[in-house]
Amino acid sequence: MKKCLGILLLFVLFSCTDQIGSKPAPNNLIEKDKFVNIIKELSLVESHVQLKYGHVSRFQETMIMSAKAIFKQYKVTPKQFEASMDYYASHQTQMQEIYAAVLEALNQESGKMGGNASSVLQDTARPVMMNMR
Repeated sequence: MKKCLGILLLFVLFSCTDQIGSKPAPNNLIEKDKFVNIIKELSLVESHVQLKYGHVSRFQETMIMSAKAIFKQYKVTPKQFEASMDYYASHQTQMQEIYAAVLEALNQESGKMGGNASSVLQDTARPVMMNMR
C-alpha cells in the first residue's frame, strides 16, 4: 500500500509541471511581444466578426481572411504562427504571461475609449477588415 501511495505521489508531483510535453523552440519562433500583439489583433477581429456575422460559414471565411491580413501586417506566416502557438502552448507559464499581456492591452484600449468595448472592437478591427477587400 505504501509503495502504491509513493508511486501515486511521484506521479502527481511530476504531472504538475508547467510544461506539457515541452516542445523545443522552433527556429522561426515569434518573439513574445509580437505574439501578444498578433493574439490581441486576432481576438479583436474575432469579437467583431462574431458580433457582425451570425452565420458560421461566413464567420469562418472572414476569420481566415482576417488572420491572413494580420499575419501579413506582422510579417509572419501561418506556419510560423502555428509553430509558435504550439511552442507557447507547451510552456504554460509563458502562455499565461502572453494572455495576461493580451488582456492588459485590451483593457488599456477599452479604457482609452471610455470603457466602450463595442467601439474598441470597431475601431481596432476596421483596418484589418479594410485590408481584406
